[in-house]
Order: sequence, then structure tokens, then C-alpha cells
Amino acid sequence: MILTEYGVGSGAQSVSLPNDLMWVDEHDWTPPAGLATYALDGSFIVEVVARLGGRPITLEATDKSMAWITRAVLEQLYLWSQTPEKLFTLQFTYPTDTRSFVVGFRVQDTSPIKAVPVKGFPGPDVSDYFNVTLNLQEMPQ
Repeated sequence: MILTEYGVGSGAQSVSLPNDLMWVDEHDWTPPAGLATYALDGSFIVEVVARLGGRPITLEATDKSMAWITRAVLEQLYLWSQTPEKLFTLQFTYPTDTRSFVVGFRVQDTSPIKAVPVKGFPGPDVSDYFNVTLNLQEMPQ
């Protein structure tokens, strides 16, 4: 999996993410969204709209022995997450899945990045490993 700065051109930075990060909420969202309520006269009203973006893409390891990233990658992701309007291309690199999405960090309802040191204590070295959860969302183009 590769996360690349979007719209930067040939100078775009990329980070490689472990392919064992799982998209855990892939099927928890659909484009139609609705609101159902009752009017003052008791009639039932349903309003439906097609969402144009905002699909959550939460990437996390389903097992803590998988999908480790180094502190160096974590620091780059953290730096990128500090600019909420910054967009990225998320490219899956599985043998059977090469989908690509324009994403941003999801900041409105959660922390964009959650990281826990694999060793159980924070290591200062850039090669130390972390379990990570990335909270992204698909952005309209």
C-alpha cells in the first residue's frame, strides 16, 4: 500500500504502508444517506441524499503482530496529518486489489493517527516499530 501526496506532481512524497493493514470499515458506509422523521401532522417523512464523499477508510492491523511501521514513517504521517486540507492518493498494492482513492486524514470525529510502540515503551530511534491505526476518508474530486 502506498500513500502519496496528491496534486504535487513529480516532487510528491510517498510512504509505503504494510499490506497487512486492513480496511476495517470498508462495508460500513454507503452513498445514500437518509433522515426519517415525523411531521407535526403525524405523517412519516424520509429524506434521502447521495453523499459525494467522506467514506471512512480506517486502516489497522487486526493482529498486533502485523502491520508495523517505523517511527520514521509514523513521523511523516503525523506531519502530514497536521494539515487537514492536504490530500493523498492511497494505492492498494495487493495482487488482487489495485484500487486507488483520493483521501485526507479524518479529523472531525477521531484522531487521524493512533500509534502504540511495539516494544511497550516509546523508542527514540527512527527504526523502532509501532502498531498504527490510520483514520482516513475518501475525498470528492
